[in-house]
Amino acid sequence: MSPRKSLFKQVIHLFDQKENKTVESIKRLSFFQDLPEGDVQALAKKCHIRHFNIEEEIYAEDTPATALYFIISGSVGIYKKRRSQVTDRIQVLQAGKFFGDSSLVSTELRKHSAKAMEKTLVMALFKTDFELLEQTRPRLALKLYKIITNKYYSELTIFQTEFHELSQKVAKDELMK
Repeated sequence: MSPRKSLFKQVIHLFDQKENKTVESIKRLSFFQDLPEGDVQALAKKCHIRHFNIEEEIYAEDTPATALYFIISGSVGIYKKRRSQVTDRIQVLQAGKFFGDSSLVSTELRKHSAKAMEKTLVMALFKTDFELLEQTRPRLALKLYKIITNKYYSELTIFQTEFHELSQKVAKDELMK
């Protein structure tokens, strides 16, 4: 076998290994459990595996939102800068969660930053790749939109509950004065 053919086979093998790892990662995420195999394969071809070290920034606040990230292992802190320029961690996300979803539904800059809290493995779906999925696999794109919508609904419900409880506490404190 010529060296060129051998190198080509090695490159193909590495590509197959990457795709197999991505397929395995997709299948581990609970919200993709019911995806047909063809959709899993199509998503795997569009996603990119990324490794981050402890405290490594995944993206910064006020930068273009370009990708949705699924946490395969590790954890990610979500941070927001206050007007006073102090940065607060507002959320910690564990494996099986996703973040950066605004990139698929908005053209605005990131409203927060994300940083790995430990060695973290994520799967990134870039907006341009998602747009291709919308054209070639509309049902898969719709599934992703539904996953994002469910997250927004859940977060809104939690916010409404906490806001109601805080409003009740403030009203009670005002009555006690």
